[in-house]
Amino acid sequence: MKKIIILVVVLIAMSFLYAQNENPLTRSYNYETNYQYTAALEAMHSLIKSDPNNAFYNIRLGWLSYLSADYVSAKNYYEKAYKMDKSTEALEGLNLVAYYTADWDKVIKYSDEVLKKYPYDFTALGYKAYAFFLKGDWTKAAKVYTKILTRYPYHIDSRCYLLGCYTYSSDFMKAKTQYEFVKKYAPSSKYLSEYEAAIKK
Repeated sequence: MKKIIILVVVLIAMSFLYAQNENPLTRSYNYETNYQYTAALEAMHSLIKSDPNNAFYNIRLGWLSYLSADYVSAKNYYEKAYKMDKSTEALEGLNLVAYYTADWDKVIKYSDEVLKKYPYDFTALGYKAYAFFLKGDWTKAAKVYTKILTRYPYHIDSRCYLLGCYTYSSDFMKAKTQYEFVKKYAPSSKYLSEYEAAIKK
């Protein structure tokens, strides 16, 4: 029994030493894989101390801060990275933080920046459409959802939101077309009942 205990202690000590000798970036990825975001951040902080103007390190710190729900730090890291290299990754990070903090004007702004380079970027289009939808700008939201559906005609969420846009703006002729589609492929959508209630008024 004593031999087993000693063996376990030795193995734990060896794994600790191995982890300490690992490259900090590797450690950070390994910690992230195990949802240990604080440890992953600490590993990255040890790297950025010696190279504070490394855009990639700042992007990674932005991502890990986002995963830790520290949106203020995430925004700051992504902004710093974007100032350095204007990378799409940093811009997408800023958009992600804006989306999850419900800063819809910033979502529209960042999405437009991405879409200048990639006009059919699915995430940017989806974020932009949803931002307009929550702002109650049905016309602009419908325009973006329609663009999404030209490439992804069976993306049911976009189709449902488009039905919502037309229903809320009382454009029932266009809404009816979307209603039939959604009824066939997403029969439990709440927008079906909202459309049905609207046309009965």
